Amino acid sequence: MKDFADKISAYIDVGYSRDFAVALERFGSHPTLGFKTAGSRAELEAGDFILNEMRRIGLEAFKDGITVDGWEFSAASLQYSDGGREVTVELGAYATDMQCENKTFTLINAGRCTSEELDQLDLKGKIALVFVNQRDEWWINYPAYAAHLRGAAAVIAVQNSGFGEVNAGSLNAQDICGPEYAPALSMSKTDARALVETGLSFGCETQVRLTVKSKITKNVETFNIIGTIRGESDSMLMLSAHYDAYFKGFQDDNTGVAMLLSIARAVVKSGVKPKKTLVFCAFAAEEWGLCDSRYDWSAGAFRQFAERRPDWPQKTVADINIELPAFSHGVRHYMRCVYEYKIFLRNLKKELPGEVTSLYPRGVDIVCPVQTWSDDFAVSLAGIPSMVNEFKVGSFMETHYHSQYDTDSSYDEAIYRFHHMLYARVMCALDETELPPMNFASRFNAMDDALEPLDDPYADGGFRRALYLAAEAGRRLYCLIEDVNSGTVSLPCERRREAEQLLLAAFRFCQDRFVSLDWYEKAVFPFENAQSNVLLLTKAASRLAAGNIKGALEMLYEVDDNSYCDAFDREVVEYFADTDERRPSAWGKGRRDARIDLYDIIRALKRGETAGIADSLTGLRDREYERLTRTVRNLTPQVSEAAELFDKIADLISLTE
Repeated sequence: MKDFADKISAYIDVGYSRDFAVALERFGSHPTLGFKTAGSRAELEAGDFILNEMRRIGLEAFKDGITVDGWEFSAASLQYSDGGREVTVELGAYATDMQCENKTFTLINAGRCTSEELDQLDLKGKIALVFVNQRDEWWINYPAYAAHLRGAAAVIAVQNSGFGEVNAGSLNAQDICGPEYAPALSMSKTDARALVETGLSFGCETQVRLTVKSKITKNVETFNIIGTIRGESDSMLMLSAHYDAYFKGFQDDNTGVAMLLSIARAVVKSGVKPKKTLVFCAFAAEEWGLCDSRYDWSAGAFRQFAERRPDWPQKTVADINIELPAFSHGVRHYMRCVYEYKIFLRNLKKELPGEVTSLYPRGVDIVCPVQTWSDDFAVSLAGIPSMVNEFKVGSFMETHYHSQYDTDSSYDEAIYRFHHMLYARVMCALDETELPPMNFASRFNAMDDALEPLDDPYADGGFRRALYLAAEAGRRLYCLIEDVNSGTVSLPCERRREAEQLLLAAFRFCQDRFVSLDWYEKAVFPFENAQSNVLLLTKAASRLAAGNIKGALEMLYEVDDNSYCDAFDREVVEYFADTDERRPSAWGKGRRDARIDLYDIIRALKRGETAGIADSLTGLRDREYERLTRTVRNLTPQVSEAAELFDKIADLISLTE
C-alpha cells in the first residue's frame, strides 16, 4: 500500500482540484444563485463537463442514464411597496412546482404555520410567510402541506435558526420530502424583518407581486458520470461524490467531485496499474430527485444500482464517498463506515504518516454505521460496503450549508489536501487486499450493545446467544481474511473470486436483514424502534400516574413521529406517515416499523384530559412488547443464518488443495 500511495501522492495537485471545483460553480439554472438540480439543463451540462474532464485526464469514461424526477429553478422574486418605495426581494426555492410572472398575491404572516395559528387565519389563495427552524422543530414539508390544505397558493419560509446562520441575508434550500403541488420558496431573515417592520406582524396582510419559475417534471433522464481505470482483476473499488447542487455548491459537493478527479488523475500520472478496477462515480440527483417521498434524496445513487447496474454490488468491494472535503468540520476527523470495515480502518489509521493526521488536534477516528444523509447509505443498501468522511459535525452545517454562501470563500487548502492524502491511502490499502477486509463481528457486537435490559423479549437468552455466536463466526472469518491479505495464506484465483463474491453476498444479507430506519431516517437495528417505544410508553404511563402531564407528553413526542401531533392537523401528520406507501421504490421503503398513532392522546393531554389515557398507554406498551418479541423471534434464526454464511466462507478459505 505504501509504495502505491506514495507514488499517487506525488502527483496529487490540490490546486487542480480547487480550480475544477470553482469551474463547476458556473453551471446553474438560476442566473445569480446557481442550482444544478436533478434533471435540469445545468445538471446535464455539468455532467458533460465532468465527463469530458475524465476523458481528458485519461479515464475510460461514460454516462449511465437514470430516471428521476427533475427540477428546473430559474427565478423567484417578490415585490412590494413600502411607503411609496418599491422593494424587490430575491427568493430561493424548494423542489416544488410554481410558475407565475409578476402576479399579485396577498401575503399573510402565518407565524410557524401550526394548526393553532392557522385556525385563526384565512389562507385561501394567499402566500403564507412562515418562520421555521428545520433543525430543531420540523422540516419544510409540514408547514408547506398544512398551508396547502388551508388553500394557500404557496409558502415562503424564513429560517429562524438552524441553517444559513452565516448571514441574515442567507437563503436556504433543502430537499422537500413532500408533494410538488404544495409550493415552497425561501426568504432571508433580513428581507423578512423588513417586511414585518412595515406592519406585517402575525395575521397581517399586504399585497405583493410574485415571479416564480420553478418547474417539476416527473420521470426525466439524467446521468451518473463514470470514469474507470482498469485493474488487474474485474473486482471493483469505487470512489464517489455528487455533482448536483443547491446554489453554487462549492463545498457541497463540487470539491468532492474535483477530489475524485484529482485522485484519478494522480493514478494515471503515476503509471501504476491497480489490482482492482477503480471506478470514479459522480452521482446526479443526490440533493433531491423524487417527488412526494420521505426518501427523496440520493435518487441518483439508488437508481444506479437498483436499475442501471444491479450487477455491480456483486463485484465492488467498497465505496469511498466524499462530501464537503475542503472544510474541517471540527477538531477531530471522523471516517464513518459500515460496521464491517470498522476494524480495517482502525488498523489502517495506525499506519498513516504524521503529515496526514497532524492537521486535526484530536486526530482521526472511525464511527459506525453510515447514516442516511449522503449517498453512501443508499450504496450500502445496494450491497456495496461504504464509507464517507463525516461532515455533519461542526458549524458549517448551520452556517454556510445549502445557502448562497457555500462558495470558495470557505475553502481551506490544508484540510482539502488532508482529505486527498487520507482517502487516496484508504483507496490504495483497499486495492492491495486480496479479499474484502470485512469483520462481521462488529455489527453483531453493536446489536448486542443496543439491547436494553427488558425481561420479556430476551428472557430465554436465545437472541443474545445467536448474536454471540454470529460475532464469533465473524471474528474467525476475519482472522482468515487477514491471513490471506497478509500473504500468510495464498488462494487460487478462482477460489479468491468465489470467496469475494460470498463475502459481498453476506454483506448484502446483513444489510437486507439487519438495517432499519426510525421515523427520522436514522439507521437503527430492526428491534430498536419497538424497544424504544416500550421504554418511552412505560415512562409516559409512570409520569402520568404521578400527575406529571408535561413529562408524559415529553415521552410521547419521542414515540415514532408523534412530535408533529402537537403542532399540525391529523391530516398533515397522517399524510407524511403514509407518503411512501403511495410512491415507487426508494432506498428507505419498507425499512420502518408500523407507526403508533398518539394523535388523540396527545391532543387530549394538551387539554388536560387524562381519563382512560393511562390504560391506553399500558395497552400500547403491551402491544409494543408483543411486536418486540415477534421481531426478536424472527431475527434470531436470521442471525444464526448469517453465522452459517460466515462459517461457509471460512471453510472455503481454509480448504486445502
